[in-house]
Amino acid sequence: MVSLALPDGAWADLPDVPDDLRASADRAAADHAARRGGRAFLFAGVEALTGTVTVGDLLARSAISRVKVLGGAVADPATEIVTRDFVRPEWMEGELTLVATPAPGGRLAPFEFPNPTPCCGGAH
Repeated sequence: MVSLALPDGAWADLPDVPDDLRASADRAAADHAARRGGRAFLFAGVEALTGTVTVGDLLARSAISRVKVLGGAVADPATEIVTRDFVRPEWMEGELTLVATPAPGGRLAPFEFPNPTPCCGGAH
């Protein structure tokens, strides 16, 4: 778990949540607090997840407790993950989980790309 200390008044600059989005925002905040949902950007061991590492090393060196391959399979600890220096796990069922996708050479890669191509040519 990461604690983020912010200067006094830092939250004052954030806009109010519009009334029509408040229920969804409250649900998202509750899911994140209960570790049922939400992505992690800063977590223990993130600095060690660069280049190519095995699933076993990723689990041993970081707060990530599970790697799921797209479609539901749990990744083999010996499988290599090409991190692209961008690892964004998410909370699933109380566990910090990295969703991965098959990559060339029998490897895996995080499902989320560091610089995705904008949808619809960036029109939205």
